[in-house]
Amino acid sequence: MYEGEEHPGDGTACGVCGATESDGLVLSGPMWIGRLQNVDFLREMRAIASRRRAENKEWRQACDVIGKLIHEANEPPMYFELGQIARRIGASAPPRQRISDELARKGYSSSAVHCTPKCIKTSAPFAVVLQAARTAAEDVDAMMIAAKTGSAAPRE
Repeated sequence: MYEGEEHPGDGTACGVCGATESDGLVLSGPMWIGRLQNVDFLREMRAIASRRRAENKEWRQACDVIGKLIHEANEPPMYFELGQIARRIGASAPPRQRISDELARKGYSSSAVHCTPKCIKTSAPFAVVLQAARTAAEDVDAMMIAAKTGSAAPRE
């Protein structure tokens, strides 16, 4: 849990998003919250993979995955699924990069998740992630309307 977020305690609803057990709210623990990656080791691995990158697509893929691992190493160990975020905000899932951009505007870090493209890791509290997703979804909707009508697009 992040600073400012509290366990609902009574089993009724999450104090941040309002989810209940019937919505699929599951409390887990204990959980390892220490570092999951050794960045120095990953950099060594990336250097080796980079030297062999031209040999075949597997080395190129290895470079990409190791790069994601390095980037996400400084984020908290948990991640948010974009589909679940979309369900909570009642909209289609905006692109992960749009949410990341919005979080950066608010001063939070974020990254892709090495094991799945439809997730995001971030230092932001869940309530801020939801607000960033709402803003990103509104921007995407406005861009789609602008493209159809030929009017000006929203801010970047």
